Amino acid sequence: MFAFKRSKLNAIKLMRREAQAPKAYEDIIRALGAPTKTVTDNAKVLTGHKWTSINRRYCIETRLTVPHHQHQNYSEGEGGNFKFALLKLMHNTKHAPLSYWCFAATFLDKVRRFLSKQSLEGRCANEMINGDTPDISIFRFPWFAPIWYYCPTVSFPQDKMLPGFFLDTAEST
Repeated sequence: MFAFKRSKLNAIKLMRREAQAPKAYEDIIRALGAPTKTVTDNAKVLTGHKWTSINRRYCIETRLTVPHHQHQNYSEGEGGNFKFALLKLMHNTKHAPLSYWCFAATFLDKVRRFLSKQSLEGRCANEMINGDTPDISIFRFPWFAPIWYYCPTVSFPQDKMLPGFFLDTAEST
């Protein structure tokens, strides 16, 4: 999780290995912009050569939290809130298989960026980053809702509309 304190934006990047963190960090910078400062725990991957070179390239100040004091790390609390919200989403969609938690996490990450926050005076995190009011009509379907989708590769006499479940919106379409 990459948690931006001033804009209240949290960005979730799913990774298989901890070593993928620097690449995910660069993806976040490319998508959302470079932060002015990063505060991380003392994990080797977050203090290593790759991470440091990214911070140097984009002139990002690097800070560390005090060891064994996780409450100082802003992302720890935000990560706990996200895990709780993810568990609630999975609980409220009873027919969704538990193995689909990663799809739920990416969808929930998108939705939470569009929620207004009282601490931002009614604005949302996406608005704080981009400067414009976002269109929320992309969230017309709840996660894992039964839907019909168009499959152009199916040939006659089969129907080109097939049943499925809504997992997420497209990134660039």
